[in-house]
Amino acid sequence: MKINLLQVIPISRSYGSDTLSYWTSKEVDPGALVSVPVGKKKVTGVVLSSQNANDEKTDIKSQSFKMKKIDSVVNPSLLTKFFLEAVQETARHFVSPMGVFLSSIVPAAFLDESVKDSTSSNSGPAKTSMPIRDTYVLQSDEDERYAHYKSLIREEFAKGRSVFFCLPTIEDIRKTFETLPRGIESYTHVLHSDLSSKELCQIRRNILEEDHPILIIATGSFLSIPRYDIGTIIIEKESSRAYKKENRPFIDIRTFAHNYAKIAHKRLVFGDTVLRAETLYRHKSGEFPELAPLKFRFLTTAETELISMNSKVVEEGDESEKLKGKDNENKRKTFKLLSDELVKLISDTKEENDHLFIFAARRGLSPSTSCGDCGTLVACVTCGTPMVLHKGSQANRNVFICHKCGEKKKATVNCEICGSWNLVPLGIGAARVEEEITSLFPDTKIFKIDSDNTKTTKRVRDELKKFLSTPGSVLIGTEKALLYLPKDTIANTAVVSLDSLFSLPDFRINERVLHLLLAMRERATKRFLVQTRMENQPILKQGLQGDLMGFYRSEIKEREQFDYPPFTMLVRLTLSGERAKVTKEIEKLSEKLSEWETVAFPAFGKVGGKKYTMHFLIKLPRKDWPDEKLLASLFSLPPTFEINVDPESIL
Repeated sequence: MKINLLQVIPISRSYGSDTLSYWTSKEVDPGALVSVPVGKKKVTGVVLSSQNANDEKTDIKSQSFKMKKIDSVVNPSLLTKFFLEAVQETARHFVSPMGVFLSSIVPAAFLDESVKDSTSSNSGPAKTSMPIRDTYVLQSDEDERYAHYKSLIREEFAKGRSVFFCLPTIEDIRKTFETLPRGIESYTHVLHSDLSSKELCQIRRNILEEDHPILIIATGSFLSIPRYDIGTIIIEKESSRAYKKENRPFIDIRTFAHNYAKIAHKRLVFGDTVLRAETLYRHKSGEFPELAPLKFRFLTTAETELISMNSKVVEEGDESEKLKGKDNENKRKTFKLLSDELVKLISDTKEENDHLFIFAARRGLSPSTSCGDCGTLVACVTCGTPMVLHKGSQANRNVFICHKCGEKKKATVNCEICGSWNLVPLGIGAARVEEEITSLFPDTKIFKIDSDNTKTTKRVRDELKKFLSTPGSVLIGTEKALLYLPKDTIANTAVVSLDSLFSLPDFRINERVLHLLLAMRERATKRFLVQTRMENQPILKQGLQGDLMGFYRSEIKEREQFDYPPFTMLVRLTLSGERAKVTKEIEKLSEKLSEWETVAFPAFGKVGGKKYTMHFLIKLPRKDWPDEKLLASLFSLPPTFEINVDPESIL
């Protein structure tokens, strides 16, 4: 009897063995999904390799352990060998066991269901005629980018090749499906996590049974579908933070797509209005050629204005106080929330039956609250995160809420350090903006989109529909709203304040601010106002003027000066628990990794609480990663340490 030895990757979210050995008398190819015994349980796993025991002159009976037989073959062709090679390479990059990586990169529906793939030209051996193809970049406005994409899809279809169009969110997929596949709808397939397991498996079968070239519009996890004729992978909205997983194993779809395209000889295109500084640097260094000339300046029909709020205080005769009908005499001066220009814009919007979107960087009334006597922040007793002041369900009964763990406390509390009642709200939240506008314009209809008021996609769309169908109305929203707001349909946009973002010690914060400003600017047809007390920040003028080249030059110079990506590779380790134990473990780790450049620090924003969190940052030249010695040390750490390679933030 012929015996085949299999190396199987057990698919699991827990950190254990990378591969296990099994035997079978069946012919099983790498990439097959199998059911195997692990202890007393049966789990699914992916075959990494298969070898004939006779060829290897291996005597199973002579093994020091009893090698088990696989239980069954669930799907003989779940993944391609190219995909598996990319998994191996990318899992090492992110210091992740392959089983954990697979559980994150392959949809659960394809692992849990017995999906029997039909035999077709797209599930057989790879086509040897596929040439080695480059990674390209495309930076331009959305309309111009999509014109290039349509041309590229036609070109690939003419050559008998399919296209995978990758997007970061479900809402992006919905918008793209409305415009991109016109004329090829019957050859377009859409996949995302809102679809049921049954729907996903049926679409997968349709994709594999279709002989004609197809367009797949999906999120990154569906790159696992074994369609061999895919000639081009497009990563649209390349700068989106949604491509980087927020949970273990903290993989980045962009990195995986690059490895996969390189191994499988597929063309890869990174496209966006503003590509990440790292990607632009790789283009400037000659690594990524351009698909079309990159645009570094964008025009707008909207009138833009930067309004300094420095020394803006409530004074007698102030426009906002007149509208409130209040007498300012003997009134304590306070900083204004809305400038005269923004007050006038709200008034003009109502009179002209236009629409106005106002951006607030934070939800709630105030992002943080400090003691006016000792300066202590009001923090969550559980996790130590500064608490946000929110309006209570009853009048005059506000409440503090922790946005990290959900802990609540009454706003009538005193300072936990000195006992003072003098708690001072800091910063501007969306709810506070709403209160101010309501007091000035009680007849103006106000809509809100944030995580407090619109928790589901349906609620967001309903709120947006009501806003767009109500002339003279105002929409107040956080970043969440920008994902759903259509371009060129809103007359006016405004930023109340995003100054709080500049206080974050995050090396990517300038990119984030630029994207926010360009997104607001792109949606306005008449006016775009930005209020700030930091008018000397270059990024504000660059964003209002659409000056991307100026931004890139200053950003890359600053990153080189402080040794941040793309000039270095960052590996962030995180440990949480009892303060004394965490501190001791971090000290041990520092000794263990002493030959590398490291720094340990408390997690940003933690000012107390029962749970103490520390970060341990490793810096090394990007060309040196993965460092085999460091990699071995990191893999040897207990799973209590979270390892995040190339993190979006070091905070």
